[in-house]
Amino acid sequence: MSEKEFYNKIELLKVMEADVWLRNENSANEEDKKTFKNIVILETLRNNHGEVVNSFISAAKKESPNINFIIFKQDNLFDLVNENYKKNRKNIFLVFFDSETEKILSERVDIIENSYTNKLKNNFFFFNKLLEQDTITNKVKKDIWESFLNTINFKYNKL
Repeated sequence: MSEKEFYNKIELLKVMEADVWLRNENSANEEDKKTFKNIVILETLRNNHGEVVNSFISAAKKESPNINFIIFKQDNLFDLVNENYKKNRKNIFLVFFDSETEKILSERVDIIENSYTNKLKNNFFFFNKLLEQDTITNKVKKDIWESFLNTINFKYNKL
């Protein structure tokens, strides 16, 4: 379609009193482009619920192809939270862990309302224990998916 045809169609829509909304591909602000989203899953939880975790990872990659997945051991999470992970960029982490890890981690950092922000304010962690349950029901799967959607839609300027 030529530019002239494009503007003619817009004029026609104006005459019809219809609103026109154009999607700007460059509308994401620079801050969002520099924010990396990460899903972190405790290795023992993946071992316990492998099929659920694998299907979640597949669906999440389809929804948000740029998201990073990290399977970790308990000690690695402590390192990740305590270090200034990639200081030159902002990161948002959705961390699936268990009560034991939460207890140890809460002795080292202040977890408030299942979240934590590091001192440099470049890393934000959402903590989630839904995969800790013995049986993963459909409701739990929906809650996991909702946590994921909240994480990928989180805007860092809320901090």
